[in-house]
Amino acid sequence: MAKRKTASVKTASVKTRPDNEVYRHTPNVIFKTYAGKCLMFNLKDSRRIFELDGIAVEIWKRMNGRVSLAKIIDAVGLKHRDVSKSWLLKNTIRLVADLKRSGLIEKMK
Repeated sequence: MAKRKTASVKTASVKTRPDNEVYRHTPNVIFKTYAGKCLMFNLKDSRRIFELDGIAVEIWKRMNGRVSLAKIIDAVGLKHRDVSKSWLLKNTIRLVADLKRSGLIEKMK
C-alpha cells in the first residue's frame, strides 16, 4: 500500500489576519448615503470627493470601530449569498487598503 502524501498548510496567526482587524471612519470625514451610493469628503484633503456603491457601501456603514472585518464580511455575505466569501474577503481587504490610503478610515488599536 502506497503512503499518502499530505500537504502542510500554513495559516496566518489570528493576531495578524487582516479580517480580524477593526476599523472606523476617521473623525475628519463627512459622508452622505443616497440611492445605494455613498459620497465621502475628507476635510483634510478638500481636493477630492470619494464615492462608493454596492457592497462597498454596506461595508463602509459597518466600519464603526467595534466590529471586526470578519464579522462585517459574514454579515454582508449572509445578505448577498450570490457572492463567494473568498471574493468578499479579497475585495474587502482591497477596499480597506484604498480607504486607509485616502485617510477615510483608521485601524482601532
